Amino acid sequence: MDVDAYAAALTAYRLLACSASVLGVGLDRVPESLPVNVAAADSLLDRTEPLLAASAYHACVANPPYITPKDPTVRDQIRAAYPQVAAGKYSLALPFTALMLEHLAVPGGFVAQLTANSFMKREFGRRYVTEFLPRFDARWIIDTSGAYIPGHGTPTCILVHRGPAAGRRHGHGDPGQPWRAPHSGGPRKRAGLESDRGRGRQPTCLGPVPSGCGPRMARRRPSA
Repeated sequence: MDVDAYAAALTAYRLLACSASVLGVGLDRVPESLPVNVAAADSLLDRTEPLLAASAYHACVANPPYITPKDPTVRDQIRAAYPQVAAGKYSLALPFTALMLEHLAVPGGFVAQLTANSFMKREFGRRYVTEFLPRFDARWIIDTSGAYIPGHGTPTCILVHRGPAAGRRHGHGDPGQPWRAPHSGGPRKRAGLESDRGRGRQPTCLGPVPSGCGPRMARRRPSA
């Protein structure tokens, strides 16, 4: 899915070319019945695109855009469509999370994303962290801010959540209450994810997190 029609067409072509290579045939011999699920649409605002149908996926994997929308009209439209997460100078990564967890994934479906960790350090992420994410089961929270990812200069993290299934209660504590990780010692760096970029630090696994927890960070595992 891409708002750029050219990018969508190029992606469809590359998928077909890859399929032809795997099948060992020319591009013109790829079966016409082979589905190519690529479309040009605004993922956050388009509700007519079949690929964006409600509860269409058991699992969603994404690397959402990290930027702040520049067009004031589009920014206000997204803010109106996702008021629970689009606060202040929000990053587009937040409404994309809401899109996947609340709309695209089936009840009890999984959502995994490589995303910017800016929401942990800036005011626009407050509502996202305290009100939105605690409604879902956090399975993994992985600090990748110190990892070298080609093409990425933004400090990132990996989030894996599971949406609540119909009739299923949270696994720990009262339903909907965030799980808080044990903590000892002095003040922690912001959300445990301040970057040590340039020091060769490997990604820190902050999970798995108990089912039913909110977006609090699990204590880092002691090194051997």
